[in-house]
Amino acid sequence: MGIKEMKEKAKEKSAEKSKLAAESAAKHGTSAGIGLFNGLKKEAIYRGKWMKGMVVGKTDKEALPPPPDKEEEEVVEEKITQGDLIQPYEAGAPLIVTIVSATGLAKADMFGKSDPMCVLEFMGKDIAFTDVCDNTMDPVWYPDKKHTFKIRLPAKSKLPVLKVKVFDSDAPAIMSKVVSSTKTGDFLGEVTLKGIHLLHPEGEEFQTDLTPPPPDGAAEGEVPQKIMGKIYDLKMDPEKTKKYNKLVKGKISISIDRTKVDEQIQRKERAKHEREMKKNRENERYLNMAPPTAVVMKERAGMEGGLWVPKRFAEIKKGDDRHRMNYIEGECELRGLRDLYKLSFTNTRIIQKFKEAESDSDEDSDDDMVIERRVKQRVKLSLYMTKKKPKKRMADIEETGHLVKCDTPDGFIDGLIGKHAKTTNFDVSLKDCPNVEEFAGCVVVKRAEESPITDEPIIFGFARFSQSAKEISGTEMALGMGQAKDRMKKDTQGGVRSTGIEGVNSVAHYSRLAKNAWQFLQLTEEDEINYKQFKSALDLLNIIVLEGRAQRLFNACDLPDESGEASGKVSMTEFEVAMMMNDAVPKTGPDLTPLDAFFIFDVDGSGEINQTEFQECVKALGQLRSDDELLELFVMADKDKSGVIDYKEFKKIWCHSLVDPEVELEKLGVEPHKLSTEGLISKLTRIGPLHRKRVEFIHFLNANALMRQIEKSDKEMLVAFDTVQEKVKRVRIEAQQRKDERKRAKKAEQNIHSREAARDAAFRDKEKRQQIQKEQRERAKQRIQEKVMKEKLQAEKEQAKQREQMMISMNRKEKEAFRIKEIRRKGEDKLVLKDMGYRVVPQDLYKTAEAQAKLANLVILDLSGNKLVELPESDFLFNLNTLRSFNLSHNRIMHVPPEIANCGNLEHWLIDNNDLRELPNEIKFMHEMIHLDASRNKLERIPTEIENMYPLKYLILHSNRISDLGYGFGELAQLQFCNLSSNRLRELPEDFSNLTSLTKLDLSNNAITHLPEYFGSLIMAQQINLSVNQIQVLPDSMCNMEKLEILRINDNWLQEIPACSKGWIACMDLQVKNNKIRRIAPEIGEMLSLQSFYAPMNQIEAIPAEFGMLTALQQLNLRTNWITELPPEIGALVSLQNMDISHNRLNTELPPEFGLLRALRTLDFSHNKISGLPMSFGALECLETLDMGHNTLPSVPQSMMYLQSLRELDCSGNCIKSFPMHLCDLTNLRSLDLSSNSLEYLPTAVDMFTALKKLDLHHNLLRALPLEFATLLDHVQEIDVIQNPFNQFPEKWNYRWTEKEMYQNPSGYSNQEVFEYIKDESMYFTCAEDEWKETGALHFDNRLNFHEFVWGNEEHGVTGVAKRMGKVPVYDKDGIYVIRYDMRWHDRFLAHLKRFYFTAKETGLSPVINELNKEDREDRAKTEELARKRKDDLVLNAKREHEERERRKKVIYDEDVHQKFRRAESHMIERSKRTRHVGNVTNETLLEEIQRRAELQEIGRRGLEKRRMLEAKDEMKRLKDFVNSNVGNLDGVKRTTPIDIVPCWKSKPITNESVPDKRKGAATFKKKFSKKERNYDQFGPGGRDKQDAAALALLGN
Repeated sequence: MGIKEMKEKAKEKSAEKSKLAAESAAKHGTSAGIGLFNGLKKEAIYRGKWMKGMVVGKTDKEALPPPPDKEEEEVVEEKITQGDLIQPYEAGAPLIVTIVSATGLAKADMFGKSDPMCVLEFMGKDIAFTDVCDNTMDPVWYPDKKHTFKIRLPAKSKLPVLKVKVFDSDAPAIMSKVVSSTKTGDFLGEVTLKGIHLLHPEGEEFQTDLTPPPPDGAAEGEVPQKIMGKIYDLKMDPEKTKKYNKLVKGKISISIDRTKVDEQIQRKERAKHEREMKKNRENERYLNMAPPTAVVMKERAGMEGGLWVPKRFAEIKKGDDRHRMNYIEGECELRGLRDLYKLSFTNTRIIQKFKEAESDSDEDSDDDMVIERRVKQRVKLSLYMTKKKPKKRMADIEETGHLVKCDTPDGFIDGLIGKHAKTTNFDVSLKDCPNVEEFAGCVVVKRAEESPITDEPIIFGFARFSQSAKEISGTEMALGMGQAKDRMKKDTQGGVRSTGIEGVNSVAHYSRLAKNAWQFLQLTEEDEINYKQFKSALDLLNIIVLEGRAQRLFNACDLPDESGEASGKVSMTEFEVAMMMNDAVPKTGPDLTPLDAFFIFDVDGSGEINQTEFQECVKALGQLRSDDELLELFVMADKDKSGVIDYKEFKKIWCHSLVDPEVELEKLGVEPHKLSTEGLISKLTRIGPLHRKRVEFIHFLNANALMRQIEKSDKEMLVAFDTVQEKVKRVRIEAQQRKDERKRAKKAEQNIHSREAARDAAFRDKEKRQQIQKEQRERAKQRIQEKVMKEKLQAEKEQAKQREQMMISMNRKEKEAFRIKEIRRKGEDKLVLKDMGYRVVPQDLYKTAEAQAKLANLVILDLSGNKLVELPESDFLFNLNTLRSFNLSHNRIMHVPPEIANCGNLEHWLIDNNDLRELPNEIKFMHEMIHLDASRNKLERIPTEIENMYPLKYLILHSNRISDLGYGFGELAQLQFCNLSSNRLRELPEDFSNLTSLTKLDLSNNAITHLPEYFGSLIMAQQINLSVNQIQVLPDSMCNMEKLEILRINDNWLQEIPACSKGWIACMDLQVKNNKIRRIAPEIGEMLSLQSFYAPMNQIEAIPAEFGMLTALQQLNLRTNWITELPPEIGALVSLQNMDISHNRLNTELPPEFGLLRALRTLDFSHNKISGLPMSFGALECLETLDMGHNTLPSVPQSMMYLQSLRELDCSGNCIKSFPMHLCDLTNLRSLDLSSNSLEYLPTAVDMFTALKKLDLHHNLLRALPLEFATLLDHVQEIDVIQNPFNQFPEKWNYRWTEKEMYQNPSGYSNQEVFEYIKDESMYFTCAEDEWKETGALHFDNRLNFHEFVWGNEEHGVTGVAKRMGKVPVYDKDGIYVIRYDMRWHDRFLAHLKRFYFTAKETGLSPVINELNKEDREDRAKTEELARKRKDDLVLNAKREHEERERRKKVIYDEDVHQKFRRAESHMIERSKRTRHVGNVTNETLLEEIQRRAELQEIGRRGLEKRRMLEAKDEMKRLKDFVNSNVGNLDGVKRTTPIDIVPCWKSKPITNESVPDKRKGAATFKKKFSKKERNYDQFGPGGRDKQDAAALALLGN
């Protein structure tokens, strides 16, 4: 079967399916038929393609894969940020998309190129397509073809997705133009834009100009408008096969314009601003009205003080319970009237912990004794307003709080508060309190100076204000009078006025309900409520409404504002309309509708359901499904792949999967479709897959019918709402008109009697005011007299009480001091048992009564350095109630027993270096604790009971595992030293800022990411260490830390030194090493006390000009940053002593103001690109150490000759070519580093640097060293000249040298070898140079030889180098008398002299070993050029002579040809004779000949050995005679030059195994050579010389 047959068969199959679908559509409805048709059509096309693949052999006869619509979709989870979603003001705005052009598309047509077109898919739907560009692979749509499209953004909080797909033009199935066609277009690629890439194209990087060039024939005015956009790469469709994406390539240019979106945002923001301004104006208008009853509730206006609007509410809580005093309970409320505020206290009273010893009759008694006792026992309480969070202990309340004067004679609040069971209600004015709404609460305090005197204020009660007023129910609802009131109105009015709408009550009824709801919600009549408050109001009024109906009521009453959009809130009037509509519109019934279910589970009210809410909805409907099934349902419902389901999608999944459509249709009274059981086909298909198909089809039809019924009911409901809303509006207008008429009639009636009533009222008010003023004057006079008497009496009583308390305290102290003195005298106050090796506490210390008595007297107990695992559970800690110091460090304790609570007087507790997992909760009883050290344990948390250790001053908890400080840590108000380093903290609690007494804080080596907002409240902090954390930003509140002296924030993630540094006026040391700082805030110039600034290893790019204000700065380290230049203000740092700016990017000269740093002692600006120094650099008269290595300096500046204090100078790694001789005047210079430069020669005056101790010249280009360098060797201790080429030294080479060794030392000389060579050269070089100056011309012309250069020639008057070197005196062993004079010459100078001689002979000049001036270099160059020419002439002459000799030889050879022929014939005759002779030789004759020759060879060998022995004896005799005659008496002879020393510059003899090959991968010596080769000896019996001698002997015989 061919391809054509397969195609025809596929067409026939498709036609059959189409016919079947048409019949189904006619029978069961158009929508069902179209859906079935599309499914069958896709399946037929897919099977046809698969059969086509089978024919051409591409599928290898595999099984038929599932059709495309049944493949499992891969759910890819992408990270979506808030910026990717539609914002509220962007919803519905138009976005302009322009398809400009495309390039590099694939070729799709067989006989042409491609006919590309673009299809735009937005939110899963095809919305538009461009025109077709014929026969091109680089189409251009803009501006001639259809290119621009407008898309509307979806609702808020949705993710917008735009796909631009490129197809070939033969794709009608994609555009749904030809439904019956089976052709599919070639896919050329797609681009997907979603989220922020679509909403904010101006944020995309590299926006380019996409304007295409005008066509060739276009006029000047036809140039297209400039358009900006971005070029995208075409991608494959991940949901399709590789064959579908085979032609994907190229790029497409797209421009997105969001101008309309921005205009809509601006318009909505402007409308919102206008609404707020209008609301503010309305509020101001109402506040200016008199009286102000219009802005408060009706019930409030009827109460006492009801004109004051409640703002915030608080309950008075129990205060500090450490002292045995009283406390306060009750309630308070902050109220406001315009700009006035007051505190209203209700049900307030003082609760006494202990009953007073006075009778009940004393309360009303006027006896003087009773009054005196009351005054004596009185505790004066004050009222403070605080901006901090009120709590039980507030030691700084008097400094941070605001004192409120109460309406009492002395201004205290205790006179207004009731006692015992008697409660009082009173108000306190806040007219003198500024910014009342900023306070967090109020506190009732006994001040420290009030009787009884205490160390700090004592809190009797505190109240924390809530963010809203107290919920107060309305008067009518509280008394249950609402229904009775309505009933009374009906009786008096004779019935309710009908509204004309069925089921709706009167307008007054709904107005009363609305007012009650507003009272429940604590709102004024002008306030509006949102949807959440709307539902709460309905619940409070006992109106039961389902979620969907409530949402529709709210939307129907939320009228549009001036901008034409709903505000999301309803007023009281709109709420009344909602209740009337609820009664007028009929209910849907008891069954749950999809609208109700949707809004019930739409928890966030976004109008959409996410996956979690959908799962809860399905479970609430009673369906037991697995998580996989729920996920499959959710994915099936989410058609647009947005991740959420809207109401339309929810209705569809409701009808098809969540409910039984047949049952629901029966409930609605609609006849559902049922499966037919009659007929032959029905009977045959009762079971099997066909039956299942029929059931599914019937379910599908019922679901569609239910869907239509739901949509119909929704439409009817909307129509009913609209109808009722119009009727309700008309009824309310009529009711308002009747109300206005009654008001006008009532007002007209009141005007008749208003004048007479006003006159009488004014007269009565005047008399009343006069009487009140008279009474007030009398009471004021009486109060003043009483106040003076009370103050006098109170002062006398307080003085007496203070004297009594002082006497009691002195007696108590004397007794305690005497007791302690006795205990100390007996030695019972101290017990030291450290380093005893105890594993448990010995029982004799606590078991007996005597031991327990001793424990009771202990003040100091030391058990450190033992091996204790635990402490006794009983009888030990119980008796340590007087213990003040307890040392348990360096043990193995894992748990502290609860009896530690008995150590209530403990002040110092050391329990560090143990295995403690947690601190005991009983630490809450340690009220005297001052010092606690629990470091190097395994603590994971800090118990909240630590808040009771209020006297704690020193807390050391470093090297633990603490991850959370917990609640209560901020209560340690007296803490001064805190070490929490080396823990696992990630953040600090907000109450950490309450530690206002803290002076030293260490939080290093943690994982803290941010500091609390009010971290700057630690105003007493002097030293803070925050190193090794993850802090990125310092809070602005740190500017309040004016006492901070040392701040270390090394190894963090800081981005800048913030502006809050301006408050660190006392800071002397600031360290910010190894951060990510790019910027230093200019406010750093206000840190006038800063002495050390340490900021290496950052990314600082510039130093602000304000840095020059740090005149006290002494140390500055900015190493390893990105600084490119120094500001001129750097010269203002007059106190700077140490400065390090190395490893930066300085590429210019230092500023001239740098010379003003007169106090500078150490300077390092190495590893930069500085090319020069200013002339003012020489003014640094105190500079001692200078490192300017690794820059681009061409020479050492001349200005450095004035740095007389300089001791160390590093100029390495520059481009210096000449030795800085001007530094010889620096008498204090001890170290000079000129390594890694370009020095070739040193000057002859280098011996002037004898004061140096270190000279580094390694890694230069030195060719030789001057003779004066030998002088430095006797004075300078450390000299390094390695890694120089030394071209004029004798060459050294070794085949075992590696490349690394050759790189490190190219000349092969060590420092010691160079020094010895220079010493020897200093002895002969001057003499050789003088000799060459006299006789060099003769040697250059070859009239004298090398021997005469060394030893001279008396005939020609040549002295010679050896004689010029002179003689050396030889002294006796005592070193006094000169025995003789020896020649200074030594044979080791011969090799050096040869090099000197032949080098000079070649160039005509003696070798150069020191630096020359310009004139000498020019003269020397001329001389060398003449010598080079002469040498070339000599070479040319020698070449000519050689050619002449060769020519003569050839002539002679040609003449002697005949002689050669004759000689060859004689050789042939002789060879033939020998051949015949050899053929006649027998074995016997051959052996005899060999024996004869061996005997002759042996005789010759013996004679040779004999001669050698005789010669050796003669030589030894001669040497002995020489020694006896000349050197016999030289035991203590001193010589100026050693004679028998092997020259050090020669390579030492290297044996086979002395120098192993250390190169990587090299074989060992034993692996390279065999045993025979390793032990080879050329002079041995088997050596080469011995073999050669034997062979020569045989040949000779």
